[in-house]
Amino acid sequence: MTVCSTGNSYCKTDGTVVFLASLGEVQDNLHQRCWAILSNNEKSKIEQVKQDAKRDQKLYSRALLRKLLGRFLKQHPSEVGIHSQSGNKPKLVEDNGIHFNVSHSKELIFIAISSADVVGVDVERVSNRSLERLVPRLFSNKEKLEFLNEADKLDFFYRYWTLKESIIKAVGKGHQLKLNEIDIARIRSTGFCYQEYECQFWGNNWESRSYCFGDYRWSISMPHGSMPAVIEIEQNEISNFLGEI
Repeated sequence: MTVCSTGNSYCKTDGTVVFLASLGEVQDNLHQRCWAILSNNEKSKIEQVKQDAKRDQKLYSRALLRKLLGRFLKQHPSEVGIHSQSGNKPKLVEDNGIHFNVSHSKELIFIAISSADVVGVDVERVSNRSLERLVPRLFSNKEKLEFLNEADKLDFFYRYWTLKESIIKAVGKGHQLKLNEIDIARIRSTGFCYQEYECQFWGNNWESRSYCFGDYRWSISMPHGSMPAVIEIEQNEISNFLGEI
């Protein structure tokens, strides 16, 4: 097993690791250092984002992705070749068996990297909202009944939303696969903060896990049989993760 240092954290190149980064107190020169390692295409896309907070979020998440992938590939972050395929799912230019996915919400950034199989991750901050009009678009017929009988409808909604989004992101066919075509069944719960699920769509079986992190719900999904028994979660502030670029 190869272990590669990422500042105060470590990433294993024969498994699946989720990196959880909070923006926190961002160092004054971090913006400049992150900008320097991005490709021209990445810079162009970030410049099109109008809101400062969202623009910085995209900048830091892309820089962190490059830093982590560089550790896996033993390359400088600026040399990592990334491109978007059909469905806008980014992947490495060279097919070397490393899969990844990124999600961010407010001040949190999640990055999943796996050498086992394709992986999808999604995070959302829980907020009070009207759910009725969203139910038909999100839930299958079976899930609609479960939702009606659920005591904590808000938690149920965000768990299932992130579960399904993580699958769509892993598959990379967001324009083809609809949320209500994915059928989810909970198979194990070890309390409120961690639950395991089986998911089916188009005759495929997937495994998913749902976690809570304060006001956030986040999920990770992989094809059936690919999900490791334990997923390592490395948590730190973005400045500590990036260190010296």
